[in-house]
Amino acid sequence: MRKKDKLYEQLIAIAEDTKNCAQFFNRFVQEDGTKDLKAFANRVKELESESDVHIHEIIISLTNAFITPIEHEDILHLAEGLDEITDGLEECAFYFWMFETDLTDQYVRKFSRHIAGAAAELCAAVHLLSEKKLKEIKAHTVAVKTHEEKCDHAERQAIIHLFRTEDYDPKKIIELKELYHILEETADAAQVVAKGLDMIVMKNM
Repeated sequence: MRKKDKLYEQLIAIAEDTKNCAQFFNRFVQEDGTKDLKAFANRVKELESESDVHIHEIIISLTNAFITPIEHEDILHLAEGLDEITDGLEECAFYFWMFETDLTDQYVRKFSRHIAGAAAELCAAVHLLSEKKLKEIKAHTVAVKTHEEKCDHAERQAIIHLFRTEDYDPKKIIELKELYHILEETADAAQVVAKGLDMIVMKNM
């Protein structure tokens, strides 16, 4: 079996980092949300730092590479876009700890589930890209769009709920509104990567 190009291997590593971070994040939110938020935030930070190492490695490889399997800019765009998702999760985890957020919040759980789903779809798409199975990528980018739209809907519903629920104090409203916004931006980052994959498919078919 032909060995994958080094740049593809590095891109896959970054996609796997993103998927693993999103899955860990989601698992904690769904199952362990009443436990140690500081330990959770620290672990997500560790995962984000591991991803940063792979980002640094792929930038060095791109700098030194004369011939690449797809355009330099496309590889860098995908790598940095995937890293944006991991960065968003790290920022969310920090705010969870700082605000002492109750992770039984139904909207946080919806965001988390769909971001993890989008990250898994992107990881699968990057694997297909490395295998030159370009026609199969579209199904995954469409699925990412669906997850992103679900997050859009969750944000709207969450904001409505915040301002129609009398027992929320103003401080908590501000905190939760900020968290919902960061989670939505993280979902948007996944959609940006999906669009980048669609453009690569169009240019290389």
